[in-house]
Amino acid sequence: MMVEETTMIVEEKTNKAIVNGMISESFFSVKQENLAHIFSILRNSLYSDKAGAIIREYSTNAYDAHIQAGINDTPISINCPTRFSPLLTIRDYGFGLSEEQIYNVYASYGESTKRNTNNQVGMMGLGSKSAFSYTDSFTVISHNAGIKKSYLAFIDDSGIGKIMKVNEESTEETGIEIQVPVKSLDCYMFDNAIAKHLRYFNPLPNINSKYVKESIETNKPVVMFDGSKYQIIKSYDDNYVVMGNVAYPFNTSAIDKNPAFSDAVKNVLDSHMKVVLFAEIGDVVPSASRESLDMREKTVNWIGESIINIQSRLQDDIVARLDICDTIWDAKCFYNTLSSNHKRLVSGCLKEGYALREGYALLPADDVLCKQFTHDKLDNICQEIKCKPETRIYVNKGDVTKPSMKKRIIHDGHMTSLCYSVELLKNITFDEFCNLPEFFGATIIDFASIELPKIVRTRQAFAKINDAFVYNGGYNEKDSWDKVSVSLKHDEGVYLSINRYKTTYTCSQLRSIRSSLLEFGYDTTIHGVRNCDLSKLGTDWTNLRFHINEILDNLSSFITNEVSKGFILYNMNQDTKILYQTFADLDDDPFEFRKIYDIETFNFDYSYWNAVRNLMNCGFKYNFDKEQQILDKLHGLKSKYPLIEHINLNSQSIPLVKEYIEAMNG
Repeated sequence: MMVEETTMIVEEKTNKAIVNGMISESFFSVKQENLAHIFSILRNSLYSDKAGAIIREYSTNAYDAHIQAGINDTPISINCPTRFSPLLTIRDYGFGLSEEQIYNVYASYGESTKRNTNNQVGMMGLGSKSAFSYTDSFTVISHNAGIKKSYLAFIDDSGIGKIMKVNEESTEETGIEIQVPVKSLDCYMFDNAIAKHLRYFNPLPNINSKYVKESIETNKPVVMFDGSKYQIIKSYDDNYVVMGNVAYPFNTSAIDKNPAFSDAVKNVLDSHMKVVLFAEIGDVVPSASRESLDMREKTVNWIGESIINIQSRLQDDIVARLDICDTIWDAKCFYNTLSSNHKRLVSGCLKEGYALREGYALLPADDVLCKQFTHDKLDNICQEIKCKPETRIYVNKGDVTKPSMKKRIIHDGHMTSLCYSVELLKNITFDEFCNLPEFFGATIIDFASIELPKIVRTRQAFAKINDAFVYNGGYNEKDSWDKVSVSLKHDEGVYLSINRYKTTYTCSQLRSIRSSLLEFGYDTTIHGVRNCDLSKLGTDWTNLRFHINEILDNLSSFITNEVSKGFILYNMNQDTKILYQTFADLDDDPFEFRKIYDIETFNFDYSYWNAVRNLMNCGFKYNFDKEQQILDKLHGLKSKYPLIEHINLNSQSIPLVKEYIEAMNG
């Protein structure tokens, strides 16, 4: 590890003072008896994120030691603290430090030997003491010139602090190792600090915790545009300047105030699109704590000019991405991934002569009738279709009935706000529609290709008219039924026996039954037939119970899968859910959750499960034996690690569970 706190050329400032009538003068100073107070301020008030400061300062020192030793591509090593071994260690393999360097430079506040170089990061002479912001003692081990020397740094009774050598032995290794004791409850905080502050390190350090490494990997933002000196990312987090492996957050308020930069900032950035700028050491000035940037004129100008350069290149980058899209549809899909500010940069751009039109494909108004599908309705008439990869366009060539279109979409299993039904009129064929320039490449489905399970019944010509009732969804028995005239012998339909407006189901149960059937795409008319007329019913009438059982037996595979997921997620206990969310996505999942059941997301639409559950509450049967077996297996996985049964699982206890599992697995 380097002697200095990884340094950079300091921007010097010369002050000239004109003094008239001076009688006497004196320099400001710090008295010996006040040193403890000054050092206490430096230790306790400099850093707001103490864990982050320790990780950042010692890791950049270690990285700079590798630069000095000419081993830039060799990663430093970090051992994360655990409750079973609460010690943070950061190790480099540079030249190490001599005893003189430890005492005269490393232990001296403000001392830095390389303020005249831009090969390293720091310059403050404070970072090597950053551990004191968290603890009263830490260990420095130096491998230098064939000797391994261990030093204990601690705050003594004077409050100033000391460092003393406690061990010495021969070694063939080189480099510095920092050991910082960590409170057991703070291990998780340090894991998060490592994942946050080392994500831009190059090369990434060797980290002994697979959870931290995977956290770094899984939390990488989506990069929309990647230049040699910048990235534009999808993020609601801060903007960053990365200098010397350190990511410094900044906001744009100081840059917006400069009229030379304000337009560029508005065009490049917005609430969910941020920029990461990669600076050479010395391009910007960090604050004393290095937790942020000192937004002086030099820093503001460099960031502002960088964003102007991005703006000038961004338009060309977007146009180039549009040009390589194979189809107009693909180009509009990409256009829809852009922020509103980025869209303005290419607002007049054409793809093969077609305007991007805010990412919509225009329908030929005289040749088609288009409706957008929502979860409940298929009646939102539109003249254009949103271009996204998940958009599905269902086309009716005139060979399916209009009432069946919603059922077919539901049966196909893709009920989203980006589903559209298109009815072709006389002037256009299916193939012609698929080959329209703006729609070529979209996902287009022929309605007729989706087969529905059908119950075929015949009707006879002669019909004798009888009185019956139709359920209207009312909230009391008498108001729930409207009188109608039907042919009980020759008509067809779904019926319930009714006696003085009473049935085997309550009003609330009937409303629940009807809403459940609508959820499955069946707008069933329920007839009420008097008990005295039941013998008059023809063979084409179906009892409501049989009708519902038939629907449940013929649900599409998509709906049955959704019902299964709903049952499992609804009935999964909280402990199993927490363990699944924590471990299932790890490469080395100790529970092997996904081998038993693969859950894509816990943010689930329970509509179909609720529909089946409502029917079950009304007395209908649905077999969940298979799902219950899966649940039993998932719940039983905790038995592999018996101690978990005695832990109240939450965000604070999960780090302990991770450490316990690691210890159990050796």
